[in-house]
Amino acid sequence: MRVRGDELLQTFDAGMHLPPLTPRHPDEKNWMYYQHGTLRMGKLLMVDADMQVTDTDPSDPLDFFIDRYNDELVEGFTRNQSNYGLLVFMRDFNDVGGPTRPGERRAPE
Repeated sequence: MRVRGDELLQTFDAGMHLPPLTPRHPDEKNWMYYQHGTLRMGKLLMVDADMQVTDTDPSDPLDFFIDRYNDELVEGFTRNQSNYGLLVFMRDFNDVGGPTRPGERRAPE
């Protein structure tokens, strides 16, 4: 792990030196991207994963709390992608249960 500017970077290196990941929505702010491998989040099981998790509030850093990620998901929304991937809009943990902030994206009614 290292800090570069205002980013915290964590590198996993098994000596394979794969090309950089390219998310389907690179213009989104504050995201995590999972590609290949297997993900299990609650009852969701994704094999050969393609999932981009994006902050609903692009004006501040993504506040992700792994122990309570489902609370963040419940207040967010998802969009299935044409390649069977998943685009997830996740609410900041410190905003869960509170009012919508100006500029924050919410699921369409």
